[in-house]
Amino acid sequence: MSADPSFVLHYASTDRSVWKSHPARVFVLDSSFNPPTLAHLQYIRTACSGSLVLAAGDPSDPGAIRTPVRCEPFEYAVLLFTANNVDKPHISGASVSDRIDMLKASAAQLSRHFPATIFIVATTASGRFIDKSKSLHQFFSSISAPAESVSPRLFFAMGVDTLVRFVDPKYYPPGSMPVLFREFFKQSTLIYAPRATESVPVAHASGFNTSPVFELARSCGFVETVLEIVNWDPLATTISSTRAREAFQQYHRLASDASESNTSIAEQLQAELTHLRKLVSQEILEYVLAKRLYSS
Repeated sequence: MSADPSFVLHYASTDRSVWKSHPARVFVLDSSFNPPTLAHLQYIRTACSGSLVLAAGDPSDPGAIRTPVRCEPFEYAVLLFTANNVDKPHISGASVSDRIDMLKASAAQLSRHFPATIFIVATTASGRFIDKSKSLHQFFSSISAPAESVSPRLFFAMGVDTLVRFVDPKYYPPGSMPVLFREFFKQSTLIYAPRATESVPVAHASGFNTSPVFELARSCGFVETVLEIVNWDPLATTISSTRAREAFQQYHRLASDASESNTSIAEQLQAELTHLRKLVSQEILEYVLAKRLYSS
């Protein structure tokens, strides 16, 4: 299997010489990371600490047996930035290099808390998850011992809104979905968590009464590869990169009007910093403010 030239490794938490010859389970968080938020970090911390609790089966099926199972810590965690988003063809906000730098800072911080997990920051031009899966398998194949032939299992983490888009027929050639997804589910698993959006409110985010994802997985014979996070912190559903950008913009606006004699604005700035610390890590906060990202 030849390597995908669009897949670029930017950071690894350990030297490649000590990487596992062939990992069995790889946690993948693919996002725009514009900027990385505490919700992104919670995904990874939960996965790497062994506290992730998952349940298989369609939650809208009253006959489904959905036994929660605690997931063992992952050997690898990949923070993957897609430079060619199928829904957002133009990069806005932070530049690609700034996002990579923020991801490196986040991965370095995570590696200090979870030394048993190897953290990777990478970029790819593959927009669809079925293509990202192929790219990642090609990458891990390149670091495997020649005699090994078993591919790792990829666990793609996503919000419920992304899960819905994942099976939207508009992203695939007519009639191709059964074959494409059968190959995808052979080596990849979907992990989803509720998230508030305009189309999927939090109160109904875990229902999926009409979601086609379970029907597609069932038709491929892989319904056990769509897993719901059942111990997800509801507060994380309120955190988004959009909210973080808006908060940074507000901080920059206040800072531009600030003066030592203006006590009111100084108090507002402190309030905005407190708000920002509920959305992003200290590393990201300092990076964004130092580079004045999202100032306009």
